Amino acid sequence: MKMSQLINYRLDVTAVDGRHFVGTLLAFDGHMNLVMADTVEKRLTKKAYAEMVKTHKPNYDTRNIGLMVLRGDQVVSIVIESEPLTPLASRLEKGTGTAKPVAKGVKRKRDS
Repeated sequence: MKMSQLINYRLDVTAVDGRHFVGTLLAFDGHMNLVMADTVEKRLTKKAYAEMVKTHKPNYDTRNIGLMVLRGDQVVSIVIESEPLTPLASRLEKGTGTAKPVAKGVKRKRDS
């Protein structure tokens, strides 16, 4: 699947330092920089890691970030969490009005 097809998808992006960012992909570029909305950061702290070793269940610390830009050199992997909440057809509905030109154009005097 191409990155351009993942716009508006909910993604789980893993960073180099082990953090996970779950958010809606709004844009990307050739350097793999990502713009994500409604983003939540999930990370495993040292304390949570010690608990995970005992219980074998990861307990992530989370915080809401909102709109963020993630540099492409920090991205390790991208996993699809869910598809867009609204289908493409309903996001691109036409309006009720129509646009028509008033005249063929504006007549101008030519400079001689």
